[in-house]
Amino acid sequence: MRVLVVSDTDAGRREIRRLLDSAGFETVDPAAVGAGALLAAADWQADAAIGVLLDRRPTIQKSSAVMLELGIALGRSLPTLIVGRAPKRFPALTGISFVSASIDDLEAQLDLELKIELFLEGVRMNAPRRVDDSVPATPIRSPAVLPNDRRGSQLEEQVAELLVASGAYLIASSEATSIDIRSDLTFLVEGLESRLGLILVEVAGSAGIEQSRLRSKSDQLAEYVARSGAGLGLLIVDGPEPPAGIAYRPLVATLTISQLRQQIAEVGLSAMLLHLRNSAIHGLGGR
Repeated sequence: MRVLVVSDTDAGRREIRRLLDSAGFETVDPAAVGAGALLAAADWQADAAIGVLLDRRPTIQKSSAVMLELGIALGRSLPTLIVGRAPKRFPALTGISFVSASIDDLEAQLDLELKIELFLEGVRMNAPRRVDDSVPATPIRSPAVLPNDRRGSQLEEQVAELLVASGAYLIASSEATSIDIRSDLTFLVEGLESRLGLILVEVAGSAGIEQSRLRSKSDQLAEYVARSGAGLGLLIVDGPEPPAGIAYRPLVATLTISQLRQQIAEVGLSAMLLHLRNSAIHGLGGR
């Protein structure tokens, strides 16, 4: 089996190639066959790809080259695994298998080796398995009614009731806690489980609230999304307009409850969430 190895650090590339070589896999290095866009025209074959993103502060040159090379691998429909440092996530690579890892010591290297072996075993069997177990493959879903353990603020109840009425399945507090999620609301949409996964919701009353607190809410939600591997975070506020000064956060969209209600009425919950997720990936924050 041949594996394309794309990395933003020399140390990461060497370590992954060492692991693959010791396991009997052949590696393909873009630096040898055609880096960046040249990789698309180069003559090479591979059965899978591994993206090693361990640089804490990569240069624009490194980031653009690696993302382009991963895009070429995805364009060839190669099963792809992303190896990165926790809790760092990469919104543009949403939907690709991700494992938190490092190469700082022997224990971390052995852990990474096991994760890669599991991924490649799945590729060999033509059924890549999920290697990131931060979210259960089939979370327990609550009935389509507002659970008693979700009774909170009036705004939270309004958001929950609106989501449930639109087809969302709320995750019970006990189940969400068991997978280390502490958002106000957590839900799935039937038919979009594989495309979106879990959706996390934080609600905040904007009247009289300091902008710093809203920014803190947004930061916190982005952290929850990254930690849990969720597909999208929604920060829902009251008021006629979204509060000014809320900067883009990875995979977080900010809406007022009026906008939430209007968009659901116009396009439906599923289409709204897919649009918001795609907008968030491009850094548009829900626009």
